[in-house]
Amino acid sequence: MKKVSSILDRVIKNLGFSKRYNEQKSILLWDKVVGQRISEKTEPLYARDGKLVVEVENSTWMNELLFLKPSIIEKLNKELGKWIIEDIQFLFKRG
Repeated sequence: MKKVSSILDRVIKNLGFSKRYNEQKSILLWDKVVGQRISEKTEPLYARDGKLVVEVENSTWMNELLFLKPSIIEKLNKELGKWIIEDIQFLFKRG
């Protein structure tokens, strides 16, 4: 018996939504990829056209994440199993 996830993946691919689906999966994988320390200071907002947009608590974390960005992109894509996320845009948290 096939897993529901494998059937769902095939249906999504056949409908042409594979890239968009995988972009959204990157949001769900954020905490796992960056770890608890960074996860507590950030919030992924959305992913579109190969770009993940993430809110950051302050300028100190912004600088740290800009330095780590290539590594985070690589880890996200490794978790996704294909090259989906090409860039991460960091924004200061509102409020």
